[in-house]
Amino acid sequence: MSIVPVFISLSDSGLQISYGQDEQQNFTAPEFGISMQYPARWTFVPAEDKEKEEQDYATGQGASVGTFCPTASLDSILGGPDCGMDVPIRLALTVYKLEEGTTSKEFYDFKILPFLEKASNLLGFDRKIIETKNINISGLAALQIVETRSNSAEENKHINVFVVNGSKGYNIEVLVGRGYDTYVPTIQKMIDSFKIE
Repeated sequence: MSIVPVFISLSDSGLQISYGQDEQQNFTAPEFGISMQYPARWTFVPAEDKEKEEQDYATGQGASVGTFCPTASLDSILGGPDCGMDVPIRLALTVYKLEEGTTSKEFYDFKILPFLEKASNLLGFDRKIIETKNINISGLAALQIVETRSNSAEENKHINVFVVNGSKGYNIEVLVGRGYDTYVPTIQKMIDSFKIE
């Protein structure tokens, strides 16, 4: 199974964020056919470097839609919100162009796993899968993997969700630096609210 990367326009014009009820905000990215709810006290930081995203497509990587993190995060030196390494948790959305008929498991095995193995070797962290389960996202079969990534200095937990709709693959990646048990209900609510048109 080969996976063919292509460019998807990352125009900011399609991103819409509106305040909802129950202390939730609604995020939509019509150009990617996705929407999701997230806590009103969190911030969405869109991918800023469109040229880099185009280059990532050219080299077989996915297009970053953006990252969600608690609003308590410090602003970057550029004056905007930043989901940097100091935040306790962040959720990133990435979209991939896949070959029609690719399953969520194949998406993970052929597109994501090789990258994780290379990063693990390069950066010197150990990966341990805690849980793998099949879930349903927006009426589609999806794969959710929970793992730890550790080195001599720290251990983080990651939640990755992989779902495919036609020729698009969506990766919801959550990094929890601390307070995993505290954030799991919030993260699960965000994942459950993820919709694909």
